[in-house]
Amino acid sequence: MHLGSPSIRYAKALMEYALERNTENILYEEFSILAYILKTNRDLREVLENPLISKDKKLKLICVAVAGNDSPSEDFIRSMNLVLHQKREPYLLSISLMYLDLYRQYKNIVLVKVITAISIDTEIVEKIRTQLIKELETQIMMEQIVDPSIQGGFILDLNNNYRFDASVSTQLKKIRKQLIESDAKIV
Repeated sequence: MHLGSPSIRYAKALMEYALERNTENILYEEFSILAYILKTNRDLREVLENPLISKDKKLKLICVAVAGNDSPSEDFIRSMNLVLHQKREPYLLSISLMYLDLYRQYKNIVLVKVITAISIDTEIVEKIRTQLIKELETQIMMEQIVDPSIQGGFILDLNNNYRFDASVSTQLKKIRKQLIESDAKIV
C-alpha cells in the first residue's frame, strides 16, 4: 500500500512530534486533505516531483491545496519543509497515508469501507456502524463507496486488512468456478 521505509520513518517521526506537541488531530485533518488531493490530482503530484520547481513554490502549492486562503498549522508547514528539503516529494502521498494509518492505530479507530452497487440510505449506514461498534468495541470511521461492478450485495473492508465480500459478482464467480470444476470432473 505504501512506498516503503522512507514513508514509514517520516510518518512515525511526524506522529511522535505531533503527540509531543498535542497537534495530532489538526495534522490528521490536514494530511487527510493532502492525501485526498494527491490521490485525485496527478498534475499536482507531477508538479511536486518536478526538480525544476523551487521548494518555496511547492510549499505554497501544498499550503493552498490543504488550507485554501487560510494557512495550515505551523507543524504541517514544518513537516512539509522537511520533506521538501530532503527531496522526498515522491513519498508525500505515502507519508500522508501512513500518518493517517498511525493516527487511527493510536486512537484505536477502525476504518470501514462499505462498498455497494448503489448508494444506500443513511439509516442503513448507521445500522451497520452501530453493529460494528458493538461487535468491535472501538471507534468506527466509515466511508461509503459506490461500485456498480459488484452488481449487488455489499463488501465490508476493515482497515484494508479484513474483507467480508457478500457481493453478487463474487457469488457469481464462485458459482462459475464450481460449475467449471464439476464439468471437468464429469469429462
